[in-house]
Amino acid sequence: MSRVLISSLPGELRLARLENSRLAELRIEYGRGGGETGDIHLGRVTSLDRKIKAAFCDIGQEEDAFLPLAGAPQGLSEGDLLPLVVTRAASGGKGPKVEPWGGPLPESLSAQKTPTLLLRANDPVTALLEDSDTPEEVLLDDPALLNRLKRLLGEERPALLERLALHSGATPLFESRGVEAEIEALLQPEVPLAGGGRLWIEPTHALTAIDLDAGGSASPAKVNLAAVGEIARQIRLRALAGIIAIDFLDPEGPEERTALRQALEEALAGDPARCELQRLSGTGLLLMTRQRLRPALHEILCEQGRAWRRAPRSQAYEALRALRSAALETPQKRPVLYVSPALRSLLEGEAGEALAAVETTLGQAVELRPLSNRATDDRAFEPVLE
Repeated sequence: MSRVLISSLPGELRLARLENSRLAELRIEYGRGGGETGDIHLGRVTSLDRKIKAAFCDIGQEEDAFLPLAGAPQGLSEGDLLPLVVTRAASGGKGPKVEPWGGPLPESLSAQKTPTLLLRANDPVTALLEDSDTPEEVLLDDPALLNRLKRLLGEERPALLERLALHSGATPLFESRGVEAEIEALLQPEVPLAGGGRLWIEPTHALTAIDLDAGGSASPAKVNLAAVGEIARQIRLRALAGIIAIDFLDPEGPEERTALRQALEEALAGDPARCELQRLSGTGLLLMTRQRLRPALHEILCEQGRAWRRAPRSQAYEALRALRSAALETPQKRPVLYVSPALRSLLEGEAGEALAAVETTLGQAVELRPLSNRATDDRAFEPVLE
């Protein structure tokens, strides 16, 4: 059974596709969206660097985009506006790579005068529905987004209309289907394997290392083949890209190496990102590259350079979901959220609309209090009902 879950708050969109109750696809984005491969932005040149023959452009994202001058218009100067298409998504603190867009734009967009997203290559909501077979159920937790999808699907995919439903109950949508726990697992380096063994996944600036541990199994060949499907699944769900080094257990002979490499190719066959595999060495090391379509999951949810520590922005939205869930179960009590200074700043600024949306759902204001007044166990927030 295929099921699509769409959870959103202002400034945060989370989408998941489940196959037989198992997570098969995951998309999370913050802010206004954009910055992914194929997206078209209106950019303003902020600086020119003749030494590296490139321009840096504000495209309305967190980081400036990198524009090689080789393909840019002649006479480009600081302050110029031009449409740009993203050719490589942002990575590790570096902005996206772009090139000039030469195609036509709708007249309503050509009048834009400030850096902004003009056109998305794929709207994440419709892309998830288009990329999968028709799901048996599409559950959402946002009535406004549900109405938008009804209007859209009524014209393009009317058969899906009857499968749209609004999630009810105090337990958050992702938590109710086990997706929240799966996201937490995707932010850990260790991945236990069915039947024994485990994977260790460590992203670095240069590459991602995936190491296979037999876990005491007497048959390395079986562990290798059993791990292939989970390796492909982890790569896709974590949106890992660039160079990926996979260290299998030592394969015995060329036939086993060929079979193992072929099994990995087959497991990656359904991946929307382009994957290229090199030869599997005699010691079991395989290097592959995967096209970067969007930032990796740990880059979205975790602090830069600290792959497994949640960033304040993702914690702020996690805090709102936790408080909303608790308050819906006991609506007669007053919702209070104890937060760190970083989270308070976000909830009063960038995530202010999300906080207001939660208050509208609860029908009362949320009081923010400093977390330093309570024992925290290194947590950045604590929801309380009084």
